[in-house]
Amino acid sequence: MKKVWIISAAAVLIVAIVGGIMWFNFTQSPEYALMNIFRDMSESGAEGLRPHLTADAQTTLDNINAFAENKIVNAIVGLLDMKDDITVLKEKLQQTKWDVVDIMKGENNAVAILSFEYDEDLNGTMEISMTKEEKAWKIDDIQLPKLN
Repeated sequence: MKKVWIISAAAVLIVAIVGGIMWFNFTQSPEYALMNIFRDMSESGAEGLRPHLTADAQTTLDNINAFAENKIVNAIVGLLDMKDDITVLKEKLQQTKWDVVDIMKGENNAVAILSFEYDEDLNGTMEISMTKEEKAWKIDDIQLPKLN
């Protein structure tokens, strides 16, 4: 009886260790990072993206934001009356279906190819370059979408 109990306990322990290792490896993958990025963006919008950017990508984003806050740029946007268009664009992005097509990964770099589809009229792919920074996968670059 003791042998059966010891063998059973050893089997459960081995399964738990293997399962733990598999879960740890999954949580350290670019795929898991993308799931978290999508979740954070769906909860917080564009601000949910910031913690998932590398330092270089955050600097680029800050430069774009500084440009967007420029008084001349705001005056041009005001003249073009694009505020309604931007609101519509945000709504359409929320209605867009996103899927991960492929992820090519190395030890410290990965490229995720995402597909998007909006109302069967607008679809295509885009590439997201990811880098391991501070032991976490972060977005380093986003290539403009390729429309089909």
